[in-house]
Amino acid sequence: MNEFLFRVCGAVAVLVLGACSTAWAAPVTFGFEAEIDRLSGIPFDSGINFSVGDIISGQFTFDPSAGDGTTHFVGIQPHSFGLNINGVAVSVPTFSIEVFNDTPILDFPPTSQVDSIKLGAGDLAPLQPELFPNIDATVSNFRMEFLAPTFSLDQASIPGSAAVWNEFVLRRQLSVRFRSGSGDVVGFHATVRPFFAIPEPTPGQLVFTAFVLFFAANRLVRDKGYGNENLEVLEK
Repeated sequence: MNEFLFRVCGAVAVLVLGACSTAWAAPVTFGFEAEIDRLSGIPFDSGINFSVGDIISGQFTFDPSAGDGTTHFVGIQPHSFGLNINGVAVSVPTFSIEVFNDTPILDFPPTSQVDSIKLGAGDLAPLQPELFPNIDATVSNFRMEFLAPTFSLDQASIPGSAAVWNEFVLRRQLSVRFRSGSGDVVGFHATVRPFFAIPEPTPGQLVFTAFVLFFAANRLVRDKGYGNENLEVLEK
């Protein structure tokens, strides 16, 4: 095998190993839609328009956790959370997930104990902040809250299955607030529809892709004559 092909194979191998290690870490990505059912705050010129009845979409990635046997768990997710609000993309780079198992609740008449999952973060910013100069991302935020009957979780854990998250039917609320530098605030509350999983590429798919790249590189070497005698030209 000539030196050029060896370099190609080495580069492909590094990419495959890196991608496979990421896939085996098994983060989970959910997508969802939500319907705005209530507005909040005093409107200001945020540049983002929304009304009751609008359907927005979102996506977030997280690391499932089996929990530690307790009734309370909280962790920072090193992944992004994003929303698309009538064509305007907003996001945060990290967010928290807090889980309570069999926790008492006073403000929800149907039951006195629930399982709950809460997500949230500050620094909610448009992906193109220069187009929305009146929004101060440092004081803008989102919150999500999901309540379920106490049989949904055995302990405080972050389930990796969308089916389990969709058992949280007692409350499925998304709240978003945008603030200005002068203290104005505008936002909305929305009811979250069922989650759906967005598949991550499997290690097998990544390996297959690597083989395709390998054979493509091999053919390029053969057809173009990129042998040892051409290395000096390629490296100039």
